[in-house]
Amino acid sequence: MRRKLCLLVFAISILISFSLKAQEISDSLQKGTVYGVLYDSSHNHSLPAATVAVYAHDSVLISYALTDNFGKFEFHNLPIEQPLKVICTHIGYKTTSFIFQIKAKEISVKLPSINMTILYQDLEEVVIKAMPPVSMKGDTIEFNAEAFKMDKNAVAEDLLRKLPGVIIWGDGTITVYGKEVNAILVNGKSFFNNETKVATQNIDKGAIDKVQVYKRSDNDARKDSIMEINIKLKEGKDNGFFGKVSVGKGSWKRHESNLNFNAFNAKTQVSIVGALNNVNKAPKDIMTLISNSTFKGVGLSVDYQPEFNQQGVTTSKMLGGFFKRDFSKPGGRLNELNIDYYYKNSKLIANENLSTSTLIGDNNRLSSYDSSNNRNLDKTHVLNLKYEREGSKYRAVLSTAVNIRDSKNYSMRNLESLDFISYTALSKTSNLGDERNLNESYSFRIELSPLKNKNDFHNKSILSAFDKIIYDFHYLRDSSHSHNDINFVSYVDTLENLKFNRKYDKNFNRVSQDVNIKSSTFDGPGILKHLHIKYFFLNRFKLVTDWNNTNALDFDNSKDMYLRNDYLTNRSHYTEIDERPQISLTKSITDILYGRYSKNLNISLNIIGQLIRQRNNSAKPFQDLDKKYHNFIPEISVQYRNNQYSLTDQFLEAEYKIFYDYPSVNQLVPLIDSSDIYYQYLGSPDLKPQKNKQLTLRYQYNDLKASNNFKLSAMLRAKIISDFYATNTFINPSGRKFVNLINTNGYKIAYFNANLNKAYKINKNNLFQLEYVNSTYLSKRPSFLKTASTDITTSIISNIFSINNDVSIYYSWLENLVFKLSESYHFYQSKQGKGTADLLKNVYYNTLASVSYNATKRLNVGSNISFKSMLSSYGQRDKFKIWNANVNYRCLPGNNLEITFAALDLLKQNKALINFGDSYSITEGYSNVLQQYFMLSIAFYPRQFGRKTSN
Repeated sequence: MRRKLCLLVFAISILISFSLKAQEISDSLQKGTVYGVLYDSSHNHSLPAATVAVYAHDSVLISYALTDNFGKFEFHNLPIEQPLKVICTHIGYKTTSFIFQIKAKEISVKLPSINMTILYQDLEEVVIKAMPPVSMKGDTIEFNAEAFKMDKNAVAEDLLRKLPGVIIWGDGTITVYGKEVNAILVNGKSFFNNETKVATQNIDKGAIDKVQVYKRSDNDARKDSIMEINIKLKEGKDNGFFGKVSVGKGSWKRHESNLNFNAFNAKTQVSIVGALNNVNKAPKDIMTLISNSTFKGVGLSVDYQPEFNQQGVTTSKMLGGFFKRDFSKPGGRLNELNIDYYYKNSKLIANENLSTSTLIGDNNRLSSYDSSNNRNLDKTHVLNLKYEREGSKYRAVLSTAVNIRDSKNYSMRNLESLDFISYTALSKTSNLGDERNLNESYSFRIELSPLKNKNDFHNKSILSAFDKIIYDFHYLRDSSHSHNDINFVSYVDTLENLKFNRKYDKNFNRVSQDVNIKSSTFDGPGILKHLHIKYFFLNRFKLVTDWNNTNALDFDNSKDMYLRNDYLTNRSHYTEIDERPQISLTKSITDILYGRYSKNLNISLNIIGQLIRQRNNSAKPFQDLDKKYHNFIPEISVQYRNNQYSLTDQFLEAEYKIFYDYPSVNQLVPLIDSSDIYYQYLGSPDLKPQKNKQLTLRYQYNDLKASNNFKLSAMLRAKIISDFYATNTFINPSGRKFVNLINTNGYKIAYFNANLNKAYKINKNNLFQLEYVNSTYLSKRPSFLKTASTDITTSIISNIFSINNDVSIYYSWLENLVFKLSESYHFYQSKQGKGTADLLKNVYYNTLASVSYNATKRLNVGSNISFKSMLSSYGQRDKFKIWNANVNYRCLPGNNLEITFAALDLLKQNKALINFGDSYSITEGYSNVLQQYFMLSIAFYPRQFGRKTSN
């Protein structure tokens, strides 16, 4: 079947290639090219960023462009043997036009140099009969929406695809001339929490006046400029509403309903959302619901869809809202309030079967088989509030978050341990448990940033001495009530047989406070000033206070009642202080040639001290501790950026830092719970902090050309850990593990990741995209192992290697066809010795083909098929296919009504495969999962921009 798919994909590719080639040949026979250069006639230099538009003899716009930094322009696919007119406009210059004609014999025409004359009398932008589709105003590129004739139901995203230099990638990322767009604004302000798709896939094209593209620079030379797009609405169109109401009914009692209504005006934005389904759709937050219920609809890459890879089946109910109010006066300073609330009620039923193999030396391994049935009920409330205000001297941001989660879990578990060589059972355990957990989190943050101006260097006020002040407060409360009924049977030593009927009441409270104060940047004194070295101060102070109260009860059969477990019942009070004073020295070297390039070299040295104090008071005297640490944790970085305007942008960084990880109370002196049958952590009271030495190299490359963009980012990180917390494990004859930590050296890590994106526009109608993601991990991880059979502690070095490769190819033709082909390859290997018996590995493949085709303006057909395969060291290859298909039909004049039929997991082969490794053990298995169903749904998209006018 896989070969058949490959042949089918290959055949489609061949057909597309031939059709494109035929189109190119046809175009080359009937179309021509023209190019030229614009000059400033007064100063005799080339004129960049001028608007050049080509019109037919009947004043119909054919094509347009902005001149590059050398004043050059070029147009392809122009009609031959007919009069054409090129019109050149630029702010401050007289409009210049030139009539030409491309002869059939020429195909390519070079126009004579076009000289533009400065307009001394009127420096305002010249208005011409034929509206320029694009113009340059200062550093802002401005596109006139009216110059682009499109379907009446088109949205902002359709318009963006028409703009030169703009590419919408397969994952939804938008780039302009190779630079990623960080924000989409509407009328200069955030639109529904800056969710890109909410603006681009909902706003009607007819409501748009202009699209403005610009860079917003940061005063910090080390940071890159931020690319933004502002969608300027027409007058009277800055109020309206949009949304989606849908209901779906499917086979096997599957159902799905959604409500999404959004309204806005110049000052206020409001959203109300809700959803109900039993098809594994459980979005993480309210904005996921809003951004995936757009009028444009979802494409090939969707965040909110039935999750067929999820373990178990989830039924979810969601409700939420979003509110934004702008209190600022027109043209005034920022004064804005954002509030969102999200409620989720979910029920998960998950059944797992796992097999774990653990290497124990002498070509032997310990095998365990674990089967469990879980039922989880979860209710979550999330409230976020953010208020931003900018005054004449400062900018303040206040934010608060409330997260309350009430969960209940019921579980039944059976686990058996076996010796591989003799294949004899060592032990088994059964566990019946239930738990009720209430987790409450409350946080508050205030960020104060004084606004600077040129006169601040002579200002002696307190505000002028600081760059930023941040205070964070976080309160966490976690209370749980649980009950476990455990029965452990050892086939090796009956004296080890254990039974527990135990209850726990646990209450944990934490208060965490952080204060970060950063000074302004000053010129260095003495020789530092002579070397143009600047400096600033930063102080980070963190105070954490914990209160822990645990009551444990064991059932006494002789008394037929629960009695207190005096060992596990405990009260403790923990305090940690983390103080980090820092002084940073920075040196910047900048080379700029206006209109050509900018180069910047920045060197930073952060001199940081760290003072740690941990104090714990417990009802158990052995848990009392008072530890103090003081360490030097320097950081140094070198950054270089080379921006060749309109050509390439390259960024390189090398960073080296030292930092420490400090042992916790539970790592040092834990309370050992005997009901943790197969894994008991014994504690390590003499554990020292582990020291990390980390080197990071980063590289970014962006092609800034208008089309055929290329992006590359890569990171290489290497780390050596001294006094690493290595596990020291003893496995007794029944297969139980007793573990503590030992400080040791020799832990080394190397991590590499890379992202590559390449776009290729064959012409304005056909676009290819290539995306490649790689992450590679290597490590040498020391550990210690002792078994009852050898009674010798063996030092083990686990050589771990893993690599993840994901490559995707996208093809789009106009707005009619989108095709995606992707391949994912994940490999993990852990080797402890030289022989193959000490080798653990697993391999996972996933091949995906997906297509979406707009057969008409109202009918869309989509389908995707995945081929998944998994293989591990001690298991059989497992493979299956998931095939989904859907048909969507839009009705009514505004395409507001949508009828959808979806067929999911048509082959009924879906499985939830589990496969992961950890040093000298590997686990594989499967779980229950969502499988085949069919669904018919209907959706209505209410939308209006501006007040409704009657004819």
